Amino acid sequence: MCVIYNSWAINIYDLRANKDPVLEANPSLDGHRTPINGLKIIGGRNSNNLVTISEEGKLCNWSL
Repeated sequence: MCVIYNSWAINIYDLRANKDPVLEANPSLDGHRTPINGLKIIGGRNSNNLVTISEEGKLCNWSL
């Protein structure tokens, strides 16, 4: 799994699959209103969540 993000979007890719992202999220529409400062994938082998935090201090939990 590869996570690519910039200030306004998150794209998650499965490196075993094709080139299309498995998840595309626009945090400014789905939760954050300011740029993302950090992210972390948390979970186990069969269940993962992506946790993001933005400049405004808002923490979001994204189910993968």
